[in-house]
Amino acid sequence: MVLAAPEGANAGPTIPRDARRSTYRGIPADAAFGPYAALTAHFNALLGAFLWWANRSGRLPERVTPSDVALLGIATYKASRLLAKDKVTSVLRAPFAEFKEMGSESEVNEEPRGQGLRLVIGELVT
Repeated sequence: MVLAAPEGANAGPTIPRDARRSTYRGIPADAAFGPYAALTAHFNALLGAFLWWANRSGRLPERVTPSDVALLGIATYKASRLLAKDKVTSVLRAPFAEFKEMGSESEVNEEPRGQGLRLVIGELVT
């Protein structure tokens, strides 16, 4: 059974069908999700292959301690911050980002450039 407002009754504002499809939580409809999916699939395939290889070769530890997890978390944060913000690594980001302004003492603020996969990588490293 479908409930509908009586004819002539104001059922509230109507949103054109095209407008409902134009955004996904603020992301324009013309944003290409293909490069995001490709990058995610590639990363997961490489990670899976590495873990399979490490397991087969006996390189994975028997047990991971909480201090190992904490150390890995801190190292990951520091490495990602170095890659995404430091002036020294701007040469690595240059193909994917353009300079916007100086940040703090040793940081730069950049914006992603290009389209497709280049834009996706730019968004990851800025």
